[in-house]
Amino acid sequence: MSEVLTQKQIDQLLSEFLSSGSGADSAAILDRRIKTYDFKSPKKFSKDQLKVIRSVYESFARHLAAYLSGVLRTSCQIKVDTIEEQPYFEYNNALPDIVLMGVFDVKQFGGSIVIEISNEITFTIVEILLGGNGSGKILEREFTEIEISLMKNIFRQMEKSTKDAWAGFADLDAALMRVETNSRLMQTFSMDERVLIIVMEIEINSIKGTIDVCIPVINLEPLVEKGSRWNAAKRNADVIKDNQSKEAVIAGLKEAYIDISGVIGDAVLSLKDIVNLQVGDVIKLRQTVDSDMKLYIGGKPRFTGIPGIIRNRKHIRITNVLRNN
Repeated sequence: MSEVLTQKQIDQLLSEFLSSGSGADSAAILDRRIKTYDFKSPKKFSKDQLKVIRSVYESFARHLAAYLSGVLRTSCQIKVDTIEEQPYFEYNNALPDIVLMGVFDVKQFGGSIVIEISNEITFTIVEILLGGNGSGKILEREFTEIEISLMKNIFRQMEKSTKDAWAGFADLDAALMRVETNSRLMQTFSMDERVLIIVMEIEINSIKGTIDVCIPVINLEPLVEKGSRWNAAKRNADVIKDNQSKEAVIAGLKEAYIDISGVIGDAVLSLKDIVNLQVGDVIKLRQTVDSDMKLYIGGKPRFTGIPGIIRNRKHIRITNVLRNN
């Protein structure tokens, strides 16, 4: 019978394990993997729906990166980093007090969306547009009217990028209403409203920053459901198209002609014997009299058969399929 440990012995073993290096490493790994989940406010979007949103804003990132590369005449790369659903107050609390945020009216969403550009990228863009090299230095001050005016042109381009990105799912009309410079005073959303945050990493020359898109969940749900159905229909259409293409290729191959060779047998001769061959010489094959001959297709043996004559023409009746060749 196995010995039953007391509670004191169990506590002692646990304390020894956690005090050791491996225990500490395991605890650290567990801490990194564990994420809090609010059961009172469950996530609204499934993984498939988030994939739809990611594909939309990957397209948005490509359009905007191409525009910025042309306007700034320098390398600009944008990629989608994370997509997270959270209460608006959590997102707002993480923002600096002074930051440029474009508020867009999207009628199809039934409300507004907010796009925020990190200060590193804002000052880099402004500096390049004004003739500088884009050092990315953050100035601890309010934005000037000239800087806001320059950045409004960038936000207006985001109107077109948003429309182009959503073109596969809906005909959106995003209109820039205003540019906010103080995140604490912005009253576009209520603090408890759940929003979806799409974080995109942007790099201009060697300066890195972020562009965040904040969309209320309640406004986004209908379009995402439509996009999921559209993706499913597109996948089905792609499968049907692939099957049709495959059938067309197979049908075309079936009409193709290919040479088939029937080999009675083979032999191994020295080069001297081959040179001295004369008419009337007999070559001994390695096959026996009653063995089947092989049929070669494309230089490889595929079948065996028995030779015969029908209506004065040589024929081969297939007796076996060589599947291993």
